[in-house]
Amino acid sequence: MKIKDISHINAAGDYSEVFTVSGGGGKRLLVEKSPREWEERLPEKHFLRIHRQTIVNLEEIEKTRPWFNVRFKCA
Repeated sequence: MKIKDISHINAAGDYSEVFTVSGGGGKRLLVEKSPREWEERLPEKHFLRIHRQTIVNLEEIEKTRPWFNVRFKCA
């Protein structure tokens, strides 16, 4: 798996669910690594922790839009 193929990562207890976009069909992988470990290893220029349980690949975000008060939702 290449870093550029990761669309987002969700926390799953002591593990992480890694979602990929490679080859047109996404996959979900369960990895024995916490989101904190991912956050330390992934390049800050391309990945952002948007929630305590979610890290996103900024290049996979097509647009943002206002959601309720001051929050934004990625589309």
